[in-house]
Amino acid sequence: MEDGRKLEKIMVRYFPPGIILEFKDYDGYVDNKSIDLLNLSENSDIPYLVQQINQKEPLTIKYKSKIQKVIESNSNKIFI
Repeated sequence: MEDGRKLEKIMVRYFPPGIILEFKDYDGYVDNKSIDLLNLSENSDIPYLVQQINQKEPLTIKYKSKIQKVIESNSNKIFI
């Protein structure tokens, strides 16, 4: 049941670009969801990118600001 899951961690994957979301349900079961960000570039519109993630993965909607912050703070490290 997805309603009982809580986001525990947001991890960054640098190659290929992406994030990994670690969820924990009310029974203590841990599940990871990998989201590729293959189109991420220095000129990416990150709020729009996060909106696209939310459309594909509805469970991420309530964590939108956290996900956006992680992508923004790490996107410059991908292109060094």
